[in-house]
Amino acid sequence: MRTLYFLAVLAVYSLSGFAQSPDAVRMEDEKLLAYRRAAAPYVAKARATYPAAKRRFLAGLPPGHTFAVMVRLQVIDHAKKEVQQADVFVDVHAIKNGKVYGRINSPMPIAGYKRGELISVSESEIINWLIARPDGSEEGNYVGKFLDHYKPK
Repeated sequence: MRTLYFLAVLAVYSLSGFAQSPDAVRMEDEKLLAYRRAAAPYVAKARATYPAAKRRFLAGLPPGHTFAVMVRLQVIDHAKKEVQQADVFVDVHAIKNGKVYGRINSPMPIAGYKRGELISVSESEIINWLIARPDGSEEGNYVGKFLDHYKPK
C-alpha cells in the first residue's frame, strides 16, 4: 500500500475522439466509468472521514507522520486534441479557507504538472487521503486499498 502513496497515478484517459477511433474512445470511456463506479464507495468513505483527518493534521501530527490527499488533475493537450486526467497525491503543507496547499508527490504522466510542484486545490476536490507513519504503515487511503485488489473487467 505504501507503493500507492509514492506511485499513485491511477489513470490517464483520453476524453475526446479527436486522436482516436470512436471504438477506442468508447472503450476508454467505459473503462473510466467502470473504475469510477467501482471506486465510488471508497471515495465516499474517504470524503466522509476527511474532516477528522484534517482536524488531526491541523492539531499537529506526531514527528515523522505525513498527511497527503488525492485529487484528480486535468489538462487539455491541444496538440493531441484531448483532455487527460490523473489522480495524484499531494503532500499537504497547509489547509486554509477551504483550500489545500502542498506538493505533488506522484509521477506525472500528463503535461502541465510535475512531481514536486506546489499546487493548491479546493477541499471539495479531494477523493482520498492518507496519513503515513514513519514505520511505513498508513491510515486512510481507502481508494488506494481498493486499488490494491481492483481488477478491471
